[in-house]
This record gives sequence, C-alpha cells and structure tokens, in this order.
Amino acid sequence: MANPVTKVNLDIYDDSTYQHKFNVVDGSGNAVDLTGYTAKLLMKETETSAILFTALVTDYLTVDASGYVMLDIPGSVVGGWNFDEAKYDLAVIDGTSKPFVVSRGNVRIYPSVYE
Repeated sequence: MANPVTKVNLDIYDDSTYQHKFNVVDGSGNAVDLTGYTAKLLMKETETSAILFTALVTDYLTVDASGYVMLDIPGSVVGGWNFDEAKYDLAVIDGTSKPFVVSRGNVRIYPSVYE
C-alpha cells in the first residue's frame, strides 16, 4: 500500500470520551478500501520509550471498508492516564500482517479546570 502519512495532533480532555475519525487515502487522495484490514494505535512519550497506551480493533478502534479508522476512547480510560503529552502512530495492517503507518502526531492531555 503506497499511502501518505498524515500528521494529526490529538487534543484530549482529561476524563472526557475522545473520538477521532482518520481518513486513510492513497497517494492520489482516494479512500483506501480497508476490507480485511485491522488497525493499531500506539502512544509513547518518545519514539523509543515504553508504550503508554495501545488501541486495537478489539477495543478502541473500528476499521471501515470505505477508508476510515475510528478511534473511540472512553473518559474512564483517559482519566486513568498518568501523562500529559505523548506521540502516537496509527497503522493499518493487511492480511500479511505488515503494518502501514497512516497517521502520526502529538497527543496533548488537557486537565479539567474543575479539578
């Protein structure tokens, strides 16, 4: 799969449900048919540090055949995080288990002003 990697920063508010719809496109900007694909999103403090959070299609990700990957993290999960900033990569994985990074960026967790 020849695809551009998009940079999307995720602004997440502490204790709030976070949803984001990633559009997976090819080099021409056309939606990629994701039938048979799975997805994985990893968050780390730095590219080489330990994993802070993992999202899979079995819990926080949904892959749509029309070229979308939906991230849905409940507020109860976000509220349990012990970090304010991270980096993430989102990859889609075809039947050969080869991951293709389709989005990456920074994650910022904003605290509630009511705390």
